[in-house]
Amino acid sequence: VYCITTDDCWAVGAPNGTAANINHWDGSSWANISAPGVPNVILYSVHCVASDDCWAVGQKDGNAENLNHWNGSSWSNITAPGVPDVTLKSVHCAASDDCWAVGEKNGNAENLNHWNGSTWSNITAPSIPDKDLYSISCNAGNDCWAVGQKDGNTENLNHWDGSSWSSITAPAIPNRDLNSIDCIAGNDCRTVGLISSGENIDHWNGSAWSRAGPYASIPDSNLNGVSMVSTTEGYAVGDSGTIAGWNGSIWAGQASPVSSDLNSVSAIDATGGGGVTLVQWTEVIQ
Repeated sequence: VYCITTDDCWAVGAPNGTAANINHWDGSSWANISAPGVPNVILYSVHCVASDDCWAVGQKDGNAENLNHWNGSSWSNITAPGVPDVTLKSVHCAASDDCWAVGEKNGNAENLNHWNGSTWSNITAPSIPDKDLYSISCNAGNDCWAVGQKDGNTENLNHWDGSSWSSITAPAIPNRDLNSIDCIAGNDCRTVGLISSGENIDHWNGSAWSRAGPYASIPDSNLNGVSMVSTTEGYAVGDSGTIAGWNGSIWAGQASPVSSDLNSVSAIDATGGGGVTLVQWTEVIQ
């Protein structure tokens, strides 16, 4: 799920019968959006640069990659022969001509793909583990992080500096799968993942990764999605309806309206100056 404003959100998920499952929030209600040109397969991630410029990615369509674009009036499937025909798990755009999509490994290689405004291409990054990548977040065109399946007994954290990708060693981070990452500044990123003797929420301060905390009353569950509003406000969701909130000093469990797994969250500043006044939680069923 991704929200541009409080009245413009998109949520994607498993197929809706014989159609792709793309849904839109207009500020008062959710509506399923017909997208005949989009393959009838699971969509895992959506990200928007503007209200007329969104990308959604997902499970491969037969022997083709699955990249889909919203132009403000309709969704269409975009053919990208240079992108491996494997499942894509996450997409994020720093600008309309600067997007990244990551996913399941392509044979024995990492799966990183870039949009330059006209074409998608696969980017080779030998230093990145040949493991599945689950999430990507870009603070700027020269500052992106991608996380994913653990590499043996090592966490899987990778950074883009504008010219190359590199794997980042972070001994303080549990050697568990990392499912989601969100950056609000070059020195402020959060990533969440599978439990490791308790909550797995981790923080980048611009120089090092560390286990985030303290924690209060958060169920011992896998965390699947994270979204930060500011340095003092953020949200994480996970299995069995788990919801946790960050207030600038502590992560604390929050009451949840559901008991089923929550896989994605998008939180935005509804006031334009600090503080979320309305947060929509959306379940994306795998």
